Amino acid sequence: MLAAGLLLIALLGEWALRSCAPFTENATGWNRYLPEVGLMNPPNTEIKYTNRFDYWTVTRTNSLGFVDREPPAPERAAASC
Repeated sequence: MLAAGLLLIALLGEWALRSCAPFTENATGWNRYLPEVGLMNPPNTEIKYTNRFDYWTVTRTNSLGFVDREPPAPERAAASC
């Protein structure tokens, strides 16, 4: 009887924690693979990844569609290495 009660409490706790997850599906919009550069995403969008168990991550793409920092402005790029 005690084991059944503990199991019920554990299952209810698991359900409560999973129901408050930030999101449950990966949302990448469209992405396509270009052989010259790699995986491209829509510019300036949020990309959400999860394994639906223990991590949720949200990141933004830059103006070129890569998950990376914003590239330098052309006038600054000429003056740098």
